[in-house]
Amino acid sequence: MPSDEENIKYLYTVLTYDGAPNVDWDKVSTALDLKKGATTKRWSRLKKAMEEGKDGGPAAQQLLWLMMKYSTREKAPDWTVIADKCGIPTAGAASKRYSRMKQAFESGAAPSAVVTTPSKADKSTPKRKRADKAQGDDEDSEPETPTKKPAVKRALRAKKPAAEDGE
Repeated sequence: MPSDEENIKYLYTVLTYDGAPNVDWDKVSTALDLKKGATTKRWSRLKKAMEEGKDGGPAAQQLLWLMMKYSTREKAPDWTVIADKCGIPTAGAASKRYSRMKQAFESGAAPSAVVTTPSKADKSTPKRKRADKAQGDDEDSEPETPTKKPAVKRALRAKKPAAEDGE
């Protein structure tokens, strides 16, 4: 599964591969709950970061998706060009990746910060309580230790009899 950084690069490439996009900034601004000036400034900063090969930041994926959603094109995307620029093996794979991302965004599973963050936090709350109890006793490495200790103990038990037999 592609990382967030790869998804940002991919969306940026789809959006800009044949020139500047024609974006309805009013709709994008409304969706982000920002003023139009703030939204266009985010775009200019993201564009500069992408041109310099830097990370677009945590809100970049949402901004790019909304720009895709509220932009117009004269012709359909050339998936062969996009696949070449993003290092995707085939045009079909690039197109499929876009359709899966679109489906994820529209179903609410993608990073639309306000909607998904609370639901994820609610689902993981019981797990955090258990982890917090374990962390209260020791350091942050405590949750990892139980899974590692049995493997180490088994290995040590197997080695000790072998070492005693060898001596």
